Amino acid sequence: MMLSDVLSTLPDGAVRLAATALCPNAAFRMRESAWGIQFHPEVSVGSFAHWVGHNQSLTSETRTRLIEEVRSERPAITDFAKTIARRFSEKVRETA
Repeated sequence: MMLSDVLSTLPDGAVRLAATALCPNAAFRMRESAWGIQFHPEVSVGSFAHWVGHNQSLTSETRTRLIEEVRSERPAITDFAKTIARRFSEKVRETA
């Protein structure tokens, strides 16, 4: 995660679904009807490069490495985003 606007503490009753070293609450839910994610599975390489380019705490080498990692992993990221969308829509149908 590159941005500083993360939910660092979950509200009472929330359930953590995913965490990373930089974002302890990367995905979570409140009861069965409210879900949240703090990442962008739909991000394009161009958008990611733009975000990374504005992060002054990263060296040029690190920026280049991160962009290349996203570029090389783009097919897996796309598959992951599709899985999230499919599972979310299934959950919505189940609870509707």
